[in-house]
Amino acid sequence: MKKDNRGMEYATLTDAEADLLRSHNITAVTVTNFSVGGYKYTNLQDAVAAAKRRDAANDGNRPSGH
Repeated sequence: MKKDNRGMEYATLTDAEADLLRSHNITAVTVTNFSVGGYKYTNLQDAVAAAKRRDAANDGNRPSGH
């Protein structure tokens, strides 16, 4: 894995893999995944909704006065 200028990891293809893709006219597509509590989402709005549900559930588990 390599990292971009923001420190985000991304996969790279070997030369052999790139040649194989070209020989079969295959296009590689990068997908961003958002991880929330062990679940992965490809849609940011879904990830944010899951995080809000998680945070709301955690608010109910905090001792009173905090």
